Amino acid sequence: MRKLKTIIFYIDGLADEGETPLELANKPFWDKLASKSLVGTLQLLPEKIPVWSHYATISLLGYDVRRKNLKRGVLEAIGSDYNLKEGHLAVRCNFATIENGVIVDRRAGRDDYGLKEMAEDINRKVKIKAPFDFFHTSQHRAVLVIRMNLNDEVRCNDPLEEGRPPVRISALKKEALHTAKLLNDFLEQAKQILAKHPINKERRDLGMLPANYLLMRDPGNKIFAFPRFLRRLKIKNAVSIAERGVVKAVFLLAGFKIYELKHEDNIEKYIANSFEALEEVMIDNELVVVHLKKCDELGHDKKRKQKIKFFETLDKYLQTLENFNGKIVITGDHITSSITGKHMHGPVPFMIYNPKKKIKGVKNFHEKNAQKTKYQNISGKKFWKLVYPDVKL
Repeated sequence: MRKLKTIIFYIDGLADEGETPLELANKPFWDKLASKSLVGTLQLLPEKIPVWSHYATISLLGYDVRRKNLKRGVLEAIGSDYNLKEGHLAVRCNFATIENGVIVDRRAGRDDYGLKEMAEDINRKVKIKAPFDFFHTSQHRAVLVIRMNLNDEVRCNDPLEEGRPPVRISALKKEALHTAKLLNDFLEQAKQILAKHPINKERRDLGMLPANYLLMRDPGNKIFAFPRFLRRLKIKNAVSIAERGVVKAVFLLAGFKIYELKHEDNIEKYIANSFEALEEVMIDNELVVVHLKKCDELGHDKKRKQKIKFFETLDKYLQTLENFNGKIVITGDHITSSITGKHMHGPVPFMIYNPKKKIKGVKNFHEKNAQKTKYQNISGKKFWKLVYPDVKL
C-alpha cells in the first residue's frame, strides 16, 4: 500500500460555458489548493462519441469507449444491483410527461413521488410475450429487463429534447424486429396504465407534473468488465461513493467497492452526506472516488446560480480536509451547459494536489485558467499517470 492515500472528487458536469459558475464561485480553500496543484484539462471523448457520463467515465479509466461500448440500459441495471445476465436486454427508461402527443418534460419534473408504486403496477399488469422485470431505480429513472436473448439494434423513442413527439421504436436490423415489437407492446400497455393511474392525480394535486409516459433509450445486451484497472495502479483497496446508476456501475465493473449515496435535492445535505461517507471509508481504502452527480442536474435544469452555490458549498466542506496528508484530486466528466441545459464536447479542468510536492498551480481554479497550463487535453490513461507517476500503464 502506498504511503499517501488519494481522494478524487469526480464532479459530474463540472465544466460550463461563458463566464462559468466555477469561475464566478467564491471558493477560497479550493483555490488555495489549486495554487499548489498540478492543473490542466482532460479531453475524454472524441467528437463522434455522444457526451454521456458513462462513456466519459469509461474513458477516464483509460479504456476506448468504441471498444468497450457499454450501453446505458446495461449499466443502469447493474448500478441498481440487478443480477443481469449476458444476452438479456436491458433498457434505460425515464418517467416523463407528455401532453397532446408532445413531450413536456423528459424527467417528469425530477419528482419521484409515487414512481416506485407505479413501476410495480406496470411490472405486475403489463403482459408481453417474454419474461421481464420493470423497476424504478432513482429519481425519474427506471429499467426494463427482458429476460431472454434479444438483438439490441433498435432505435428507441426518446428524441432527447422536449417539445417533440416521441419516436416510434423501430428495428435497425432485421434481427431486431422481435425486440422492437416487444418494446412497443410493453410501451403501449404502460402508457395506458400511467394515463389512468391514481398517483398521477395525486401528483397533479400536489403541483407536480404527471409521470404519464416512458421514454426508452440505449438498450443493451452485452456486459464488459474492467478487471485490470486497479491492478495496473497497484491498488488493492478502492471505493467509489456514488448514487445508484450508470457511474456507480462503471466503478463496480472496475473492481471498486461501492458506498451507495442516497439522492438528495438539498445541496447542503447532499454534499454533507458525501463527506460523511468519505470519512467512513477513508480509513480502509487507499483510493476513494467521490462521484458528485448533483452538479450535472443543476446544469441540465439551467440553475446557474444553484451551480455556483454547489461549488461554494463544496469549498466549505473541502476545508475539513485541510489536515489530510494525502492527494486531493478534483475533476469532472464533461461540460454541462447551464445556459442550454445540454452536455457539450470540450475540455474539462483537473487539479492534482500532492502535499509532498511543491508545485506552482493557478490562483483561481476554473476552465479558462486550467487551459493555460502545459497539461492540455490529456487522456484518461495519462491522467492516472499524473496521479500515480510510479506506475506503468
